[in-house]
Amino acid sequence: MKSKELFSNNQIQQERIVKESRKLKKVNKLLNLIFLGGLTFLASGCIGLDTSGRFNEAKPSFSIEMPISKEEKPKKKLSKDSEREKDTNDEKRESIISSFREKHMEEFQALSAMKNKEEKLKEVFGGLAPNEAGHYLVYLEGEAVDQYYGFDIWQISPEMTAEVFGLKREIYGTQEPALELTGLETIDGEISPEKLRDLIQTLPQHWVNGEVSSIKQIDNKGDMEYRDGIKWTTVGGFRRESNKDSHTGQIVFYYESRYYSFGEIMKTVYHEMAHANDWDDDDDVKYNDKLDLLIKIADRISAPDRYLSEYVESIKRDTPEKTRYTEALEYWAEICSIYFSNPANLPLPDIEIVDWWIHKNDQNFDSAAQLTRRDGLLANLGDKASIGLAQR
Repeated sequence: MKSKELFSNNQIQQERIVKESRKLKKVNKLLNLIFLGGLTFLASGCIGLDTSGRFNEAKPSFSIEMPISKEEKPKKKLSKDSEREKDTNDEKRESIISSFREKHMEEFQALSAMKNKEEKLKEVFGGLAPNEAGHYLVYLEGEAVDQYYGFDIWQISPEMTAEVFGLKREIYGTQEPALELTGLETIDGEISPEKLRDLIQTLPQHWVNGEVSSIKQIDNKGDMEYRDGIKWTTVGGFRRESNKDSHTGQIVFYYESRYYSFGEIMKTVYHEMAHANDWDDDDDVKYNDKLDLLIKIADRISAPDRYLSEYVESIKRDTPEKTRYTEALEYWAEICSIYFSNPANLPLPDIEIVDWWIHKNDQNFDSAAQLTRRDGLLANLGDKASIGLAQR
C-alpha cells in the first residue's frame, strides 16, 4: 500500500511541474508579443518619438483598428425556377394592368386630361391646387391587380368614383332640407323672411336648392383685420355643414350687418351664395368642370382688365400660393355679387364666366329679367343706400 502511495505522490508532483512549465511558456510568449508590439508602437512615432529617438512635438496620431468582421455571406441566388416564377408574376401583373387600362381606356384618358389641368393649377397655387384625379390614377394603378382576385375596382370605391366622374350629391343621396329664412335687421329696417324669399327666388335655383339650407342673422361679432391701414369687418359668411343627412351650408350674418342697407345685405347674400357654388363646394357640377372654372379664375386674378375689387386687391397671406388661392376664391364671389347686383360694372370676360357656370344647371335662367325683378323688390323695400362693399 505504501509503495503505491509513493508512486502516486511522485506522479502528482511531476504533473504539477509539467503544468507550471506550460504556464511559463505561455507567459513568455505573451511578454514577447507585448515587447514586439511596443517596439512597433515606438517606431511608428505614435507616442511622439521620431526615428532619432528624440521627442516629436507634433501632435501624436493614434490609430485603432477594429477587429475584422466576418465576410457577409453572399445573398442566395434565386434558382432558375424561382427566377422564372418571378418573371411570370411580373408579366402577369403587367398584363392585368394593361388589360384593366384597355377595359377602362375612356376613364383613364379622362383622368389623364384632368391630371394635366391639375398640374397647370399647381404652377399657380402650389399644394393648394386640387389633385383628386392624380390621386385616383395612383389608386387605380395600384388596385388594378385586384382584378386577378375577381374584384371590380369601380365597386371598391364608389365615393372616389363619384367625386371624380360624377356629382358629389350622388355620394350622399339624401333629401336636402327646404331653405330656412329668418328676418334680417338692416339700417333701412327689417327684411322679412317672406321678402327675403322673394329676392332669393330671383337667383339660379340650383345655386340655392341643396346648396344653402338657411340664411340667418346672429348676435356674434364678425372677425376684424387691418390691411394696409384699412379696417375690414366680416359681415357674413358661408359655412358648409357636411353630415350623413345633408351636405348643405348656412349663410350667417354677424352683428355688424345691422348697420348695412338692404342692397348691401343682398350683395353679401350673392357673394356668399357664390362661395356655395364654387369649385370647392358646388355639389351639382362635375369635377372636370370645377377644374375649368378654377383655371378661368386663375387667369382672371392677374389679368390687366380684371375687376378691381378693393377687398380682393388687399388680400395678403403668409405664402404667395395661399394669397393667390384666397384671391381666386374671393374674386369669384365678388364678380358673382356684381353680376347679380350691377353687371354693367363687370368686365365682359367675368360676365361670360358667371353666365357659363350658371347655365351648367340652370339653362333657362334669364339674367336680365331676374335683375329687373330684384331691383323692383329692393325698391319696394325702401333701399336708401347705394350698393356698397360687404365682404365675408
